[in-house]
Amino acid sequence: MLLKKIRIQRFRNFVEPQEIEIEGDVTALVGKNESGKTTVLQALHRLKPANLPESKFDFVTEYPRWRLSSDRKAEPDIERKTRPIEAWFALDEADAVALEEMLQVRPPARTTCYVGRSYATAAPIIALQCPLKEVIAAAISDAAVDTKDTKSLLAA
Repeated sequence: MLLKKIRIQRFRNFVEPQEIEIEGDVTALVGKNESGKTTVLQALHRLKPANLPESKFDFVTEYPRWRLSSDRKAEPDIERKTRPIEAWFALDEADAVALEEMLQVRPPARTTCYVGRSYATAAPIIALQCPLKEVIAAAISDAAVDTKDTKSLLAA
């Protein structure tokens, strides 16, 4: 899988969602001191911890402190709903083959894998996301729908 984009929010000094597009050939974090470079790396580490498989975000110490009390009062379930790190991965051919073996269906073209973590649990949230038109086209192909009906289904 190839990392394409990450979003960090409500984690340490990142309050509003910040998205970072990841280039395929080179990605570098450049910035002034105290601008959040280390925070980005820490969030990514929590997404897929190398040495702490059960590494969990600490809501009390890592949520932006100046907002913690007011946000908890405004939204009691905020610990479960907030995803401090989210990432989107492009699937390569090996990923598509592996998923086809697991799911018994090949993921449509342009399917991405979403991974996110909340403050409430150490388990990641994982989902496959694909364009609806690609899903419909794959279903049409698998069901051997008549070609005259294909255009109207794809247009809908």
